[in-house]
Amino acid sequence: MLRTHTCGELRKKDCGKTVALAGWVSRKRSFGKLVFISLRDRFGETQVICNSDENPSLKDLRKESVILAEGKVQERKKGEDNKEMATGEIEVAVKKITILNAAEPLPLDLDNAENNSDEVRLKYRFLDLRRQEMKENLVFRHRVSQAIRKELCSKGFLEIETPFLVRSTPEGARDYLVPSRVHKWHAYALPQSPQIYKQLLMISGFDRYFQLARCFRDEDLRADRQPEFTQVDLEMSFAEQQDVFDVVEGIISKIFSEVMESGIETPFLRLAYKESIERFGTDKPDLRFGLELKDLSKLANDSSSDALSSAECIKCIVTGDLLSRKQADSLSEVARAYKAKGIIAINKENNELSGQFSKFLGDKLKEKLVSLSSGFEKSTIVIVAGKAKTVNEALANVRNELARMLGLIKKDVFKFCWVVDFPLFEWNDNEKRWEPSHHMFTMPKKECLEFLESSPEKVFADCYDLVLNGVELGSGSLRISEPGLQEKVMKVIGLSHEKAREKFGFFLDSFRYGAPPHGGIALGLDRLIAILKNQNDIREFIAFPKNKKAECPMDNSPSIVSEAQIEELGLKLKK
Repeated sequence: MLRTHTCGELRKKDCGKTVALAGWVSRKRSFGKLVFISLRDRFGETQVICNSDENPSLKDLRKESVILAEGKVQERKKGEDNKEMATGEIEVAVKKITILNAAEPLPLDLDNAENNSDEVRLKYRFLDLRRQEMKENLVFRHRVSQAIRKELCSKGFLEIETPFLVRSTPEGARDYLVPSRVHKWHAYALPQSPQIYKQLLMISGFDRYFQLARCFRDEDLRADRQPEFTQVDLEMSFAEQQDVFDVVEGIISKIFSEVMESGIETPFLRLAYKESIERFGTDKPDLRFGLELKDLSKLANDSSSDALSSAECIKCIVTGDLLSRKQADSLSEVARAYKAKGIIAINKENNELSGQFSKFLGDKLKEKLVSLSSGFEKSTIVIVAGKAKTVNEALANVRNELARMLGLIKKDVFKFCWVVDFPLFEWNDNEKRWEPSHHMFTMPKKECLEFLESSPEKVFADCYDLVLNGVELGSGSLRISEPGLQEKVMKVIGLSHEKAREKFGFFLDSFRYGAPPHGGIALGLDRLIAILKNQNDIREFIAFPKNKKAECPMDNSPSIVSEAQIEELGLKLKK
């Protein structure tokens, strides 16, 4: 090694030792002939002192140049120690400095990240990653990943890799396709998940599988989505729902104890899908605050306004505070973004209701609103009316905005819950057909099997979502392991026997040779890490992410490929 120690290693006990340090010039200050350099590597920083007369090359030395510093460790002078540095009690008196690689002027500000645009940070990601915050983010990710591996290995799971080049079986998002040179007009897909392969591993007899799986989805991007992402993927044979819950809660507990250095309460709360929608308007409830939805639908006729009397569903939130007109208008905009007509804001003070809309309320409805807000002397009651789906979705998002507006969301609070008992199918009104709520390999609840073909809307699934602070961390289920039942589910969602055989014949055949009951889950690793660090953008925890256009400004991918490459694949491009 060129160095004898790292830049975060030396302490007072090392005084007198001759050492060699290598790293990047973080800062450089000159006092007469003395030059003070903060030398940085992944492990920390050390101050080195040298004489400019003895090292004339230091004159033009720029920040971020890579140097080798050789000298003797000495204690800093009294009053000059730096308590913010782990190495702050010592410095290295340098005899010789070798410039290993001189840096050009930097195209971004490493000391003040807010001065850099996202595009510049991504274009020069190799520089951006030198910032302490980014180093800490990736080290944190590593520690979380290792805690997960440690916990699963201790429970008898095997880490097994599944293929990247697979058959295209779209699962909702578009596939990334890889044309085959050998098989003209054929293409592989990059996996959206290892779903089929992990089930095949259970049929192969491996009993407990996991991997930190790379997944690929060609979908519209946002702060918590990337075209390529990582999920904690696991599957268990002979498992029931509780077994999966125990394993996942063990993983989360291990992360909190070993990485977060705190505890987390288990078992996690369980909410039925129906209850979650009724109370929070969503199957991804944020439990860090109250503001639960209250149903007023039975009192719809106690109003002289068509907005209420003709509504399929009416729900409200008691805010516990009086909102300004500006705040109410802002919440109306949120509601409209989710196809509602806005909000109705009713103020209650001293058990009296006021507001433009209050004159349209009947006595029973007024009495109900006063009763719901009885715990508060003053409160604005936010009402949304319309179709049930629209009301729930709009108020769920109004609820989240209200919590931000009223300062109800506490930092460093983590509220997990399991949402269970989902419907197996959802009706696609545009395509006039049933779709799987999760995916087509989910086991229907046994008590619902009689309705599978006659009344799909009555069928519930043995599936579950893990939710953290209003974000879906992962989905899982018990799986179908019997070929006849799997084909029936495929038929309900519009896959004929022939189509099912064409797309999934190999998978269906595997069930015929002794498939064990099995179940599992996939957790979004990027999302989990971002939430634990109180950030929204998962790109901060990915070494080389894409921008919102699924581009990499650093290597300019995706790139135009040559006509020769296209012809070799047997393809033609339309211009």
